[in-house]
Amino acid sequence: MDIIKNINNKTVCYVDKEKKSVEIVKKGLKTIIQFNSDDTYDVIHSKLDKK
Repeated sequence: MDIIKNINNKTVCYVDKEKKSVEIVKKGLKTIIQFNSDDTYDVIHSKLDKK
């Protein structure tokens, strides 16, 4: 998984080339965007558990 950072060197998202997905984590929420072979995409939202 590759880490994408902005110009302030803060992590913006993670890219998984093999799974063709982008993962965004912000304020305890995770969003995964998965790109399908038929030019569509799926969006999965989840809440992260506090430790």
